[in-house]
Amino acid sequence: MKYLVNFFVITFLLTYSSIAFSTEKIVYINMKDILNKSLAGDYINNEIKKIHSNHTSEFKIAQQKLKDEENKILAQKNILSESEYKKKVNLLKKKIKSYQVRQNKKIDDLNNKRIVAKTKLLDNLNIILTEYSKENDISFILKKEDIIVAKKKFKYYF
Repeated sequence: MKYLVNFFVITFLLTYSSIAFSTEKIVYINMKDILNKSLAGDYINNEIKKIHSNHTSEFKIAQQKLKDEENKILAQKNILSESEYKKKVNLLKKKIKSYQVRQNKKIDDLNNKRIVAKTKLLDNLNIILTEYSKENDISFILKKEDIIVAKKKFKYYF
């Protein structure tokens, strides 16, 4: 009896079901390419690299000055009195700590600038993609990174 019911249910579903064809237009885009290779994305990356290289050169110069001062203090170790030597070492430690704080602050500022710039780019890109999807009657625009398998005909290059 159970097999007979299953047979009729399956037969009914196969007989009266129809194949659904989607009329929705779905595309996917590579967001990494847009963020890194577009004019705006490339400009942002170049500006961040320039700022980073400027900071790196400043850090190297400051680091070299601190090393030179350390070597100078070590060379004067036998000449200076114990208390004077400790004062200079403590002063050097304060300078090193100040250098590290400045370095961390500049790194954090640079990361914040990168995040703000990428966020603005994504906001503008969202507006552009929304208009583009309306003009071309596209229902879904997906990120390539989120897709497991797709036909190449759905890929769009902007």
